[in-house]
Amino acid sequence: MRSELGLAQSYVAPRSNTERQLAEIWRIALNLDRVGVDDSYFWLPGDSLIAARIFAEIERVFGVRMPMSTLVAARSVALLAERIDAQRGLTRRMLLPIQPVQGSKPTLALVHGQMGIVAYDRGRRLARHLGSDRPIYGLESRGFDGRSEPAPSVEQASREYLAELAAGGAAPPGIIAAVCEGYVFALDMARQ
Repeated sequence: MRSELGLAQSYVAPRSNTERQLAEIWRIALNLDRVGVDDSYFWLPGDSLIAARIFAEIERVFGVRMPMSTLVAARSVALLAERIDAQRGLTRRMLLPIQPVQGSKPTLALVHGQMGIVAYDRGRRLARHLGSDRPIYGLESRGFDGRSEPAPSVEQASREYLAELAAGGAAPPGIIAAVCEGYVFALDMARQ
């Protein structure tokens, strides 16, 4: 859900230093009172010129250069902050917390599709429908960023995904779901 201004209906404040700095960059560039970590750039009153200013400021503040096309996959402050931290070597690349809660229901692991990325916004919408007591994590492919090599096999990728989930406190996943070609990894994860 979104408000008339295109902001997420429930405001989620920045949780990390990167998220705080990035939310401030967006707030100033978009001339808004505040920007939450779940607000999607495509819901906000921005355009390609504002996006170019935002990415120039990201390079100035964080020292990382990213193509503007990054907004397609990382359209919220939270996702873009993860990309920035990953490029700076501050976080893990494959595990994407969508709803990292301690809940009574089994963990749902969403495996990437052909492009190697998880549709975070769709995962958040799914989380709203499934309730707040189910942990949900996305798994992105090693190597889709162009800086690291992809896993040499489906089996190796599946082992890495399961290890990422365990390191993130989400092991063992109760439910594994996939998008498109990601079903190959999901089946192998279930087999392992």
